[in-house]
Parts: sequence; C-alpha cells; structure tokens
Amino acid sequence: MALMPCVEYATKTDVPAPPSVCCDGFKSLVEMAPICLCHGINGNIGKFMPAPIDLTRMMSLPATCGVTPPVEALTKCFTGPVPPLMPAPTPAAAPSPSPEPSA
Repeated sequence: MALMPCVEYATKTDVPAPPSVCCDGFKSLVEMAPICLCHGINGNIGKFMPAPIDLTRMMSLPATCGVTPPVEALTKCFTGPVPPLMPAPTPAAAPSPSPEPSA
C-alpha cells in the first residue's frame, strides 16, 4: 500500500514531517490511482491503521509533499461511486454433489 510509509506522520503529532518514502508513495498513488485518495478523505483508510489518523495531517500531504492531486479525482470522491478499498471476497464454490453409490 503506497501510503503505509505515511503511518507515523498521519497518526503521531510528534513526527514533524513525513519521510521522503511517504511522499514518494503519495506521489505514486496520485499518478497511478488518484481515486484511492477518496479513501483517505472519507476515513476508510483508517480501518487499516494502527492508531487513529489525524485527518488534518492526512489532508496536508499534498502540500507537504508538493504533489497536486487531479481535481477530477477529488470531485469523484464527493459525486461519483468510489470503488471499494478492498475487493469483495469471491463466494466459495458450492461443493459438488457426491456420486451415488451403485447397487
């Protein structure tokens, strides 16, 4: 997950700045899958963090890292369907019936 290096910065106020690997991951996320930023905005990503996220710090990543997310992607966070953070599990296949014993 591209934002995992940002956990310390996003959850601990005593960490003054995100590490460069956090900003690299954030930049990569913005370039490759900007719709995923919606999960940071709506708080879904917090389910996977070891501590509560400081939303102000999370929202400051674009300015702190010098990365500008595309407006179109951010607009979709509020207007369009956002794909789930994790894909839905595929249902298990039903067991095949056992052959009847021949008499």
